Amino acid sequence: MRKMDFSLMRFICVLYIALLGPSYLLAQPYFAGQINYQSHYKSLNPKIKVSDLEKRFGQKSTTIFREGSYHEKYDSGMMSEQYYDQKENKSYYRKEHSDTLFWFHCLQPAQPYLRYTITPHKDTILGIVCDELATFYTDKTIRFYYNPDTLRINPKWYADCTFANKNINTEHMKSLFLKYTLETANFTLSMAATHIEAKTISDADLFYPPNSKLQEEKP
Repeated sequence: MRKMDFSLMRFICVLYIALLGPSYLLAQPYFAGQINYQSHYKSLNPKIKVSDLEKRFGQKSTTIFREGSYHEKYDSGMMSEQYYDQKENKSYYRKEHSDTLFWFHCLQPAQPYLRYTITPHKDTILGIVCDELATFYTDKTIRFYYNPDTLRINPKWYADCTFANKNINTEHMKSLFLKYTLETANFTLSMAATHIEAKTISDADLFYPPNSKLQEEKP
């Protein structure tokens, strides 16, 4: 049961860890601020209810982002919040109603793509014209919608973050995403930005509290 639980938490992390948040050009070259997302689900299996997907993965999330590190908070689901520390290259997540942060290192093998495509001007989100990076796997397709001219990040931040192919995706886009979709045989997820606010982010907002109870996730 413990292994299944951690496996599920890793899957949830894959949904959210890939790349996070959009920006627009400011005095500094890279985005720092807050992004709100709304998620929508579609069931492709009569045994899976949309309401169950919403409970398991949540419908809304808030991302605080700065220099490759981020803190995400979810309105519901099995994971209540997640941190990624860019300098440590570690992901930390808290299960709902838990006082423990589970962590794992993000330098680890990822499921390889079968292929990928990049399609310019595929969608428009919040008035921003986005290109599409589509990544095809044996069991799913993941699509990122992004704008490399205005939603800029430094891909070097994720050079060693091989978990969920984040290093490869970031190198392709050199950008953060505005929209993310996951297509599986049983359901689809679409997560799109609803609000973007560029602002100064403090360490207290970005990183987990120093007195947090930590536990390493074992494979």
